[in-house]
Order: sequence, then structure tokens, then C-alpha cells
Amino acid sequence: MKPQRLEFSPNAAADSGEPAQHSLEKVILGAIRAIRYGSVEIVIHDSRVVQIERSEKLRWDRGSAEEARFL
Repeated sequence: MKPQRLEFSPNAAADSGEPAQHSLEKVILGAIRAIRYGSVEIVIHDSRVVQIERSEKLRWDRGSAEEARFL
């Protein structure tokens, strides 16, 4: 599954009256809360967050009825 790139715009945070740092924290926490299995990767350049990627894994138990539907 291809990583999903999450968009963050410091200008949008400024327009809403919310500090950019607080808005960025909300984006990161939202990405973490939205995943059951997978990873959230935060890319930093020159001490600034420049990219957040979320990769999610889907798992099925062997022999379950749901697995049979997807095969």
C-alpha cells in the first residue's frame, strides 16, 4: 500500500488564528490515531517538519470468514 501524504499548510493555520506549531501537532496526532497497524513517518529538514507520511497495514486472521471474502 502506498504511503498517504498528509497536507499541512502553515498559512491555513495562521488564517484560523491557531499557532502553526499547535496545528502541526494536531495533524501528527490525527495521523497516529487514524492507524491501527502501520507507521507514521515525520521528515525533518533544518529542524522543520517538511513532510508527514502515513502507511497503514491491513491484517486478517487466518481462517476467518472475512478473509475468505477477500480471496
